[in-house]
Amino acid sequence: MPGSRLHICLVNASGRAFGAERSLAGLVAAADRARFRFSLVAPDGDAADLFREAGVERVVHLPFRILNRKGGLFRRTLQIVPWIVNTTRALKAFRHLRPDVIHANGIQAVLQVGLAARLMGIPLIWHVRDLGRPRWAKRFSAWCAQIALAPSAAAAREVDGLGLPVYEVANPIQISSGVEHTAQGKTDNRPVSLQIGVIGQLIPRKGQDLLLRALPRIVEKVPHVSVQFVGDSPDPDSAYVRDLREQVEASPELRRRVTFCGYVRDMEEGYRSLDLLVVPSREEAFGRTALEAMVYGVPVIAARTGGLMETIQNGVNGLLFEPGSWESLAEKVIHLAGNPSLRTELIQEGFRTLLHYQSRVKTDCERIQRLYSLLVSQKNSPSVRRPGEKAIKQQKA
Repeated sequence: MPGSRLHICLVNASGRAFGAERSLAGLVAAADRARFRFSLVAPDGDAADLFREAGVERVVHLPFRILNRKGGLFRRTLQIVPWIVNTTRALKAFRHLRPDVIHANGIQAVLQVGLAARLMGIPLIWHVRDLGRPRWAKRFSAWCAQIALAPSAAAAREVDGLGLPVYEVANPIQISSGVEHTAQGKTDNRPVSLQIGVIGQLIPRKGQDLLLRALPRIVEKVPHVSVQFVGDSPDPDSAYVRDLREQVEASPELRRRVTFCGYVRDMEEGYRSLDLLVVPSREEAFGRTALEAMVYGVPVIAARTGGLMETIQNGVNGLLFEPGSWESLAEKVIHLAGNPSLRTELIQEGFRTLLHYQSRVKTDCERIQRLYSLLVSQKNSPSVRRPGEKAIKQQKA
């Protein structure tokens, strides 16, 4: 019966199905449905379809307005009105859904509903998805939450000094038997041309501009190279997006080689078409696309930053370049293009990395479920705002 199961309300600030959404949906898919049921509060979009496929039973669409991470005091003050509106909508949704625990997927989700959760006394989990957020936003999120979940040690450090118990729980990556055969078989064929992909939102921290700057040098050594930028921007008219497109339009050479593919939810065919994935992020809490590329036998070159350094061992299951350095990126691409045996080794070791992450899914999901249960059991205790750190850490064993 639904009433005998704990009700977990997932909150997502975006209606799109990006890496953070795919990761949380993977945990929902692995959850014990006899003990837990899930609802979703999120803007309208295909993320809702993803969560329904994972097992979410009910979806409430709220048109959240993303709060800017930058800007002076005046600009942030102007956001008070939409923030109050978001909080009011969240209060109404939670009164209707009556969840036992709120699981906020990223700091924007906490900013949208954190005050409502606190006013209603509903335990809230902050799933850390972003690095480099303003101190005020992190302090507010820690004030709203009882615990934090982090997909990497780099993400866990984002919560340092906030007095909030934090758990490392890796993002789940599922591998089917059919994909395993494809990944192992792809090592036999070195492509004549080099199709490079960058998958992620068109925002500065994803670093697409670094690959654009590196491309002329790469072309000198690898003439048959092309680039796909897969993803769009929360603000299509942003200065960053305009600059990327203007650089491409201004150069006949770049126009011939660079394609802006826009947002694509189902990336299976996209990954299969690539010969190399580049992850040039300036900061990255986990770097899910690197592991997804490994599923399809695509070698990875990534920036030596954040969670990417924990996933990728340089020269073993991928290559790392110095963050922010287009020269270092160009050097790694040229080196890999000229070494087919290294390409094969990276693909094979990448798949072993995937098997390791896949083996953790059940254990990590069970840890989260124990935390759900613990938060509910302590909801009416004197420490309702934040269960004792000692009590929570006992659940790690």
